[in-house]
Amino acid sequence: MAIVATTVAAGIGISLASRSFAVSAAAAEFDHLLDSARTIARETQGATLVFAPDAYGDGTEVRILAPGPNDTLVATTMPIMHTHAAIEEAQSLGKAPFALVVHASGALGGRPGYRRGDTTASGEVGCPASGSFHFVIHTAGTTADRFIPCRITLAATGPIGLATWPPASVAPLPTPCSSGACAPAVLPTPPSSNPSCPPNYAPAQGGCTPAPPGSGPRYHVSASLASATMSVGGSDDSIIAKADLTNANAVPAGTPLSLPVLIQRVTDPICTATPTGPQPSASTFTLKAISPGTCTVTIGADSSAVPGATADNVTFNVPVSAAAPTPTPTPLSCDRKKNGLCYHQIVDAVSQTFWKYVVPDYACDTGDNGNECHYINSIKEIYIGPGYGVQPIGPPTDNSHELLFEVQSLRTVFNSCQPFTFIASFPVNIPIPWGGYGIGSPTDATIGFGEPSVFSTINHVTTGSLPNGDFTEPDMIWQQPTTLSAMYNAVAQRLVGTPYTFSYSSASSTMQSVVWYPDFAGCDALGDAVFGTEFGNAGVQIVFSIFQALGSEQ
Repeated sequence: MAIVATTVAAGIGISLASRSFAVSAAAAEFDHLLDSARTIARETQGATLVFAPDAYGDGTEVRILAPGPNDTLVATTMPIMHTHAAIEEAQSLGKAPFALVVHASGALGGRPGYRRGDTTASGEVGCPASGSFHFVIHTAGTTADRFIPCRITLAATGPIGLATWPPASVAPLPTPCSSGACAPAVLPTPPSSNPSCPPNYAPAQGGCTPAPPGSGPRYHVSASLASATMSVGGSDDSIIAKADLTNANAVPAGTPLSLPVLIQRVTDPICTATPTGPQPSASTFTLKAISPGTCTVTIGADSSAVPGATADNVTFNVPVSAAAPTPTPTPLSCDRKKNGLCYHQIVDAVSQTFWKYVVPDYACDTGDNGNECHYINSIKEIYIGPGYGVQPIGPPTDNSHELLFEVQSLRTVFNSCQPFTFIASFPVNIPIPWGGYGIGSPTDATIGFGEPSVFSTINHVTTGSLPNGDFTEPDMIWQQPTTLSAMYNAVAQRLVGTPYTFSYSSASSTMQSVVWYPDFAGCDALGDAVFGTEFGNAGVQIVFSIFQALGSEQ
């Protein structure tokens, strides 16, 4: 099977229309997700949208989390939003990572710098002074704005109200002195201070006197060992060491309260210690066993930067045993037997939303003011993204090591398609507000929900591609006898069919990631194009599992 793959989001040679389309698609997905958060916040007493840069730094991932036990945040069934554009908040949250908090009262808050898994008990900031959060969605010079008021109405359906940006108020100029010279400002009273003496001198009445011997700064080195023993080939050990000042009341103010620590001695070749050289107090040093024996490590302090300072040290003796025998690996069990082959499940049932983008073409006319570009009623490109990457147990080079993909159900369908008449008047460099609508499944949807054996029969698999890249369709029109509206109705009417399975193997496969791009009817489906060719984006949330053959069935 010939595979044609390009990375559209890499930013090399990307067209003007594609940049505008990427921002338009990201803005439409942002609106869908925010509307879903309004419904979730009412049902779960609040919701949190977590924004994070994607793995390659040129896009954004957004998750909706709900309140969990003990002030935690737990995942919802909403699909993860993957965009090819950066999303920032210009008022108080800045660039991703950050979080937008939707409270059960409808009030909004923010958490700058928040990453998924951080504590949820502190760090929230309130409404910006403008009264709205200002989200900026941009890529390659194309921008879309979203102004979200700091209090919204929680509703099961319908778009949120977007606030307009209020004009900035300008403070009046200061009033000059009405007559004569202005009165002088009142200066603060200078603070009192103690005399500062050089090293080896102590403060005294009227100045400084030589300090007695041994009265300089004294530091004590303490350390803790993670494990009392080590073994060759086993886990590394670690030491946390610090050097603290013990006579702070007898030394001049400003004397450092701690000193850098370092490994002064280590038994070679029994063990090694890293890092070498002085490290900040409370640093961690790693011990690695090399051969059986006693690993002796002495840790001291570097007092060279504090004149007259003294410090002690601490020593550990760690027994090192020989390497433990390597256990015999347990053979993998058969999680599925089919066609005389034994399969092991390498991906449990997971869900991901995949998007299909139909990008309009454009033409430019040369005039007195330079090139003027406008959309034309023609498809420039169609691509699917992001893909789903999986690391196989071994290279799927033949039938006995093939990958088996099982599409179990279709849970959510989005439709943001528009005819050419809708976009004809839009400038090419302005994001298109595609609009659209979606439908989801019940939480207890069974296997076969959405009839995957009808709507998921076309799939593309590549080797060594990027999971968050894109797959460019070689054909411009969907030729299958299915439509986006039919797939939408299958979820809306809760139709249940059978799962769809297909296998993949290639003689050129290596141990690199295998990336799956499921294809489906989108805006390119002829059966939906009542008003002619349609453009925009469509999405479907798929629940699936992946297996790999381990050889013949035993």
